[in-house]
Amino acid sequence: MKNKLFAFLKGIYKKLPFSYKLKNRLKSLFYKCFGFLFKNTTSYRAWSSINRKEIRKSSIIIDVKKIKNYVCTKKIAIQLHLYYVDLSDEFVKYLSNIPYKFDLFISVVDKNECEYVRSKFLKIKNIDKIFIEVVKNRGRDVAPLIAIFGKEISKYDYVCHIHSKKSLFTGTEQTEWRVHLLEGLMGNEDIVRSHLFQLDKGENIGLLYPETFGIMPYQGHTWLQNQNSRDELLDKINVHIKSDEIYFDYPMGTMFWASVNSIKQFFTSGIKVEDFPKEAKQVDGTIAHAFERCLGLVCKYNGYNLLVFDKDTMSYSYTGKKNLKQYTIKSYEWMKDELEGYDRISFDIFDTLLSRKISNPRAILDLVEMKIDKKYKINSKFCRIRLEAETIFRMKNPEVDCDLQQIYNEIKKISNLKDDVIDSAFNIEIEIEKKLLAPKKNILDVYNHIKNCPNKEVNIVSDMQLSIEDIETILRDNGVNNPDKIYLSSNMNIRKDRGDMWEKYVSDAKGKTCIHIGDDEVSDVQKPGDYNVKNYHVMGNKALFQLTNMGKVIGSVDDTRVSDSVQLGLIYDKMFSDPFAYNETEFNVYIQDANTFGYVIFGPIVLNYILWLMIETKKIESRQVLFFAREGYLLKKVYDTVSEIYNGKIAESEYLYVSRRALTCAAMENEYDIEMSLEKFYEGNLKNLLAERFGIIDNEIKDEDIKLPDNKNKVLKVLEEKKDAILSQAYKERKAYLEYYKSNVSEKDNIIVSDIGYSGTIQYYLSKLTGKIYHGRYFATDEKKLAEKIVGNTMYGYYIDNDAEQEISSSNIHKYHLILEGILIGKDAQLVRIEDGGPVFAEKTNNLYNSTIEEIHNGILLFANDYAQIMGEVLLDEIPQKNLAERLMELVVRENVVDKKIINDIIMDDKYCGGGLRNPIDYYKR
Repeated sequence: MKNKLFAFLKGIYKKLPFSYKLKNRLKSLFYKCFGFLFKNTTSYRAWSSINRKEIRKSSIIIDVKKIKNYVCTKKIAIQLHLYYVDLSDEFVKYLSNIPYKFDLFISVVDKNECEYVRSKFLKIKNIDKIFIEVVKNRGRDVAPLIAIFGKEISKYDYVCHIHSKKSLFTGTEQTEWRVHLLEGLMGNEDIVRSHLFQLDKGENIGLLYPETFGIMPYQGHTWLQNQNSRDELLDKINVHIKSDEIYFDYPMGTMFWASVNSIKQFFTSGIKVEDFPKEAKQVDGTIAHAFERCLGLVCKYNGYNLLVFDKDTMSYSYTGKKNLKQYTIKSYEWMKDELEGYDRISFDIFDTLLSRKISNPRAILDLVEMKIDKKYKINSKFCRIRLEAETIFRMKNPEVDCDLQQIYNEIKKISNLKDDVIDSAFNIEIEIEKKLLAPKKNILDVYNHIKNCPNKEVNIVSDMQLSIEDIETILRDNGVNNPDKIYLSSNMNIRKDRGDMWEKYVSDAKGKTCIHIGDDEVSDVQKPGDYNVKNYHVMGNKALFQLTNMGKVIGSVDDTRVSDSVQLGLIYDKMFSDPFAYNETEFNVYIQDANTFGYVIFGPIVLNYILWLMIETKKIESRQVLFFAREGYLLKKVYDTVSEIYNGKIAESEYLYVSRRALTCAAMENEYDIEMSLEKFYEGNLKNLLAERFGIIDNEIKDEDIKLPDNKNKVLKVLEEKKDAILSQAYKERKAYLEYYKSNVSEKDNIIVSDIGYSGTIQYYLSKLTGKIYHGRYFATDEKKLAEKIVGNTMYGYYIDNDAEQEISSSNIHKYHLILEGILIGKDAQLVRIEDGGPVFAEKTNNLYNSTIEEIHNGILLFANDYAQIMGEVLLDEIPQKNLAERLMELVVRENVVDKKIINDIIMDDKYCGGGLRNPIDYYKR
């Protein structure tokens, strides 16, 4: 009954004589009021997916007048770890700024100080209850919060955690950081009131804290050496999160306001003080260090947002600055000047001098496995064996840093794989590594500049499993010539990330001043710093991507699969191999050339569809793919480029001239066909309709606006006198088209037709015209599926199939379809008809295929070729996930990432439906 009602209402909606904009507003109003009745319908889910509440603004400015009247009625707990009791007066001052009743939980390490502390804090007017516990000096300020008071705090709505921090990585007292945090948390009543207002009334805020202190190193916003302690802590609280963020937000200094529910697992999981390591002046790597970094992860895991407060501007942001201004002031000129002041300059290799065209290095081993399994027709489980062999070798030889050959020798000992398979895998792994590498031109220029400076020693320092011979070849092939010395872990059995490499490096320096350039925040920054080696940090490709607006829109893409990792790696290499490319724009991406636009944005969108199409040809044993004009012009090129990998063992391709006008007209055999042609949407001028669809130019016809199919009967009356001429013209066009078709299309069965898609109109009329069935494989299809009205025809969409409504589709590829149509335009104008064996095109009122479109196409083709060359013979064994392509299309509309000159050259022709010429990107942005 519910489905019948919905179908009835949908029918009425489609016939409403209103504009699209007004109809969409009515639809939104209807769903807001009655959507709960239709939650299981495709249409409602599509509407809901794009109308859900999202945080799209980047900041909030405090409206003090509005917040002045806010009264917090929630239960508030403050937890203070007072290791330094001499700071009591300072904390009394700040806690006195809380304008609402709260309970105070204080932890101290000396029982003799309890009464003194109680007497001090009882002076605060809004304290309701005060609890003081003596704790061990273990777990620092974190253990008291979650292990001592956690159970009680879990009963509150909001909690603020503060502590008597005195030092900043040194034994000397540093008050600035502590004061910065306390000022940002409770510097005055307005600030506290505002924070509690945001927790109570904001956009589902779970964690709120001050912006990172200005002199803190921005690299602190990574995991550093806390991955193991992170995993240990998350396991203890039974939270299983997978995050590939390199730089992320958290309250550096572990002082914050929070909704208790947003981090509830810390309070309810039963963590004990004994779970924390004994105090040994650790500077990193304990679960106390991991706790502050996990706060944001757990908050998001529970469905809450983070908010960062900047006291200087009295504003909040949803993604803190992470103190990245320290990085954005860097430049190549500054780097050169800095390096010239040192005697010994060293460079890291991967992601510093050379870019690796893969997002997740682990995927290299999966690719090796795919290739040897294909080659030997086995199920080797090679990746697991390869990692196990490495682990076993390291356990046997703890003082040795293994090279690749040693690992493969171990594989021969522990596996049942044949030696020739293992040897082949060894060669394939090295071959893949070499194929994935490309020089980072600007860093290479710096390297060469320093090499040409007098009295400079330029070295390479890297943790690496490849042999010294392979590395020398790789460096030379990529233009990194004549380093004075190569410090390689596989060759020297010492490592950067352990520190013994730096110990050796400093020893060799014999008093010379040293500086190192690298991307890894531990191996290239933290560890050399421990040995007084200066560093010049450069962002790795992936880290830089994640920090940009592009990375934020696209979000986390699972790169554990080979195909996804390679596609992301290609994008990173193209856009982010210059580590300072977005410093001046503060990490905002701006694409200024059409080739890059095609490569980065539309390369994955088009290629993934083509890969699926190729798999479909194999699935139904098709021997020919017909690419429909005009979008098929580029699609055929991409198909042919990629299919070269298979040396003719895949369906051949053919470009077929088609258009809705040409096929609809040629297929008309009677009055019913004329009437059916008016079912297709049109909104515009009557004269234009007759000219575009039927080739009728009659100046005596009344010039008026019409809409199809609503005004179908009115148009039929106008066509009454013209029907004989229309059918006569249709006969001529039909005969000519069939002759053209037979000379270009094989007589083979299981022919696939390819196009952007939707209803399958052209497939329907082609089938009606030729009497043959076709298998339509499209970017997207809607629920009309006109082509399947002819028995035997099939049609499927890759990005979305059987979609309810294009305008609010859950697929961005379908929703923003006009952009794809504008990008995939062919060289020829719209086909009008076939005449004398050749195409007759519409008059070119605008050269839609221009140099910009050509460069976009070249970029798409280059991306497809680069991907195919890396994947090789396993190209079709795994297709990338759709979400990257979907988010790339969203990026074009949502963010101003493309130069306006490029956008202005993307025009699509929608005359058949009355739209005329339009710029699709501007259209959707409006």
